[in-house]
Amino acid sequence: MAQRIEEGGLIVSCNFCGTDWDGQFPAIEGHRGSIICLECVKIAIDHQTLGSEIYTCPLCLRDKIPSTVSRWTHANHPEAYACHNCIEQAADTFTKDPDIPWKREGGASATPQGRYDKK
Repeated sequence: MAQRIEEGGLIVSCNFCGTDWDGQFPAIEGHRGSIICLECVKIAIDHQTLGSEIYTCPLCLRDKIPSTVSRWTHANHPEAYACHNCIEQAADTFTKDPDIPWKREGGASATPQGRYDKK
């Protein structure tokens, strides 16, 4: 979780790049206060990779996600992985929001591969 108390106030930061959220830039909240900012989503769309171990996504709280499901991490917080599903959902949400001046190339759900449905 990327939250801390500073000078009597709660500071929420992007779990991936670490940028403090000031309410002025687009971000999506996951579970338990985790967030991913639009800038990270833009990067994550094209830079997902496969890993060698199972992982947990702080946005959806799924754990034991197979290594065959693509993920993305930012160099600022390499221990935090966003799963493919959360990246796709965030990109779709930003694309559909008329107040966000960014639209995903190809529209919503342009890259459906690697989807993970926990059973």
